[in-house]
Amino acid sequence: MNHMLVRSPLLVLLLSAGLALWGCAVDEPVEVWNPAAPAGPDPVITSISPPSKAFSGITDIRISGQNFSTTDSLNFVFFDKIQVKVKQATSTSLLVAAPQYTSNTITIKVAVPGAIKVATFSPYTLEEAATEYGGFLSVDEVYSVAVDRSENLFAELKGASTGVIYKVTPTGVKTEYSTLTIPKASEIRVGPGGYLYCQQSNNFNLFRVPSGGGNPELFVRLDVRARTFDFDSLGTIYSAGAYYGLAATSSSSGTTREVGNFTPYDIRSIRVYNGYVYFLAVRDGVVAGLPPRGVYRARITSATGELGPVESVFDITKVTAYATSELLALAISSDGELYIGTDHTNPILVVAPSGSSAPLYPGVLVPPAGQIVWGTSQQIYVNRSSGDPMVRRVIRVAVGKNGAPDYGRR
Repeated sequence: MNHMLVRSPLLVLLLSAGLALWGCAVDEPVEVWNPAAPAGPDPVITSISPPSKAFSGITDIRISGQNFSTTDSLNFVFFDKIQVKVKQATSTSLLVAAPQYTSNTITIKVAVPGAIKVATFSPYTLEEAATEYGGFLSVDEVYSVAVDRSENLFAELKGASTGVIYKVTPTGVKTEYSTLTIPKASEIRVGPGGYLYCQQSNNFNLFRVPSGGGNPELFVRLDVRARTFDFDSLGTIYSAGAYYGLAATSSSSGTTREVGNFTPYDIRSIRVYNGYVYFLAVRDGVVAGLPPRGVYRARITSATGELGPVESVFDITKVTAYATSELLALAISSDGELYIGTDHTNPILVVAPSGSSAPLYPGVLVPPAGQIVWGTSQQIYVNRSSGDPMVRRVIRVAVGKNGAPDYGRR
C-alpha cells in the first residue's frame, strides 16, 4: 500500500473551487492563508477497514490514522475525485460511506484545515455488490438455478413442453446441459454423485440428470406433490409443497414416504441446517405458538428422515414492512442467518440468530428474489424470476460470508 504524503494547501484548493463559481464578482484578492501562521499537524493514514476492497454505495469504511479533526465536517475525504461525507470522526479514526463509484486503483485522500499536506492511501478497490450473471436475456425465462462445488451455475429455462438446462462456468462459458421432458422444474439442486436433481413444479415427479449432463431420468415418484427440496448430511431428500405434506426420500435407494404432519403448511422453500429441516411457509389455521407466516423448523430425529415437532423460528408478520409480502425463497448462512426472498421493494430480508432483521442492501436489489442459492464462497445467486422480461435476470450478489453446508454438493 502507498501511504505517500503530498503537498497540497487545503484552504487554497477550496478557495480555487469557490472562485470558479464566483467568476468576476470579486474585484480585490482576498487573503485566505497567512504564510506566517504556524501549520497544524499533517494527517496520516495508517490503515483502511475493510483492508483492500469494499462495495460501492454500501459499505461503511473506517480510515485509521493520526491528526484527523474531531469535527466531522472539518475532515475532507476523497475517493479519487469524489468527496464523501464523514459520518463519525475522532483524531485517529474516520467513518465514511463508500461512494457510488467503482475502480481497483482508487486513491483515498484525507485533508484537514491548517495542515500543509494531504494524507493518501492507495490502491483501494470499490466493486459492485450485485451484478447480472450468466448472460441471460429478457427472452430467457429462468425458472430455477443451482450451483455445484466448482461454482458452475445451472439454470433451467422454462419451455412450452420441455425445459432446457444450461451450464455456466465461472469463466462465463454457457453450454446446453440437458433437455427435460417437463416444461419447468420449480427447484434444481446438485446431489450425491454429481446428479442434478430436478423437481417437476407442483408435482410428484423428481427427476435427475447424470453428472456431465445428458438425458434426465425419473428418479422417484414422491408420496406428496412438491415444489422444493433439500438434502441432509446422510443423503436423505426432504420434499414439500403447498398443503400436501412433506416426504423423506433416500437418494441412494429411492425409497420414499411421507413424514410428520405438514399438510397445514404451504411450504415455499426448504433448507437443511444444523440437524433441522427449516422451511419458509404460510400456515393454514391457528396453532398456539406458531405464527401464520414465517420460517419454521423440525428436528431430524433419525437416519431415515423422521422429523420432530414443528417449531417457530421467525414470525415475519411482526416485521411491518414485510408482513404481507409474498414469501418466495430461503437460504441460510454459515453463521445461521436466514436470507428470506420476497417480492418486497427490498427483496431479501436478513434475520440474525437473535431474531433481529434488516433488508439486504436497501435500495440496491430489485424484486423479486424468487430463489436464493449460495455459491461455494461469499456470494449468493438470486433468480429474479418474473413475468416482466425487463426484470427477470440471474443476479450474483456478494454478501461477505459463506453459506451453510450444502450436503448435496459436498
